[in-house]
Amino acid sequence: MKPTHRAYVFAAALSLAGVPALPIVTLAAAPSAHAAEGEPPPEFKALREEGIALHDTAREGDESAAERAVETLERYLKRFPEDAEARAYLGSAYALMGRDASSVVNKMRYANRGLRHLDSALDAAPRGFPVRMIRAYVNSSLPKLFGRADEALEDMLALDEIYREAPSPMLARMMIRIYEELQDRAPDAGPWAERLDHARALSEGE
Repeated sequence: MKPTHRAYVFAAALSLAGVPALPIVTLAAAPSAHAAEGEPPPEFKALREEGIALHDTAREGDESAAERAVETLERYLKRFPEDAEARAYLGSAYALMGRDASSVVNKMRYANRGLRHLDSALDAAPRGFPVRMIRAYVNSSLPKLFGRADEALEDMLALDEIYREAPSPMLARMMIRIYEELQDRAPDAGPWAERLDHARALSEGE
């Protein structure tokens, strides 16, 4: 599936040690701080989209694409450092480089660099659904030694809150997996079974 600036495919295969990741989902019509601020000039818009496309290619297993995604997104972010979504993609691309690295040292180095970008993106857009979703996937996919279980839960709870403010069939489709995860991670923190049923029903109306 080819991404556009309004329809992003979020990563699954981010594991650094064989840890299964959440499944691939497609996000469209999500609340977007980037869209609200207006589009960049055409050449930078193309650079942004190229970086995201390379990220998705890397997600599918092309090891060389992760490094190229990092280079492309860093070039874009030098001009638009406030673009939290692009920074979240950069963080995910670094995590993919960590997945593909041959040495443990580089796995740790790239993953930690990616987490710093993801946390920075969240600081800039704490209510951004795409940013939260990207960080949730990365945090959920990393091995326990990174200590990101609390952040993964934080992201999922925030996604629930943001989604319930403006539910839609597309977002409901993505929240199905989030609610399934929340049933396991925080069974007493909310009526997840009820919300899961509601998300399933709403997603069928897409």
